[in-house]
Amino acid sequence: MDFKGCILLVDDEEVVMDVSIQMLKRIGYKVIGAKNSAEAIEIYQNRRDEIDLIILDYNLPDSNGEETYTKIK
Repeated sequence: MDFKGCILLVDDEEVVMDVSIQMLKRIGYKVIGAKNSAEAIEIYQNRRDEIDLIILDYNLPDSNGEETYTKIK
């Protein structure tokens, strides 16, 4: 299978994260997981050149998706 790109997946629910990562990997994506806004921002700052897409949960324990998006942007 060809590598399709790298996704930063941000979700605080472990089951959602696990299932989503498995599905995305199965169809050819590399997936980096983050459990909260702070972790997502740090990962993006350090690895932005390899990340092609961010899938961001709106309700996170330390912030909401809109605030996280603004900080990443």
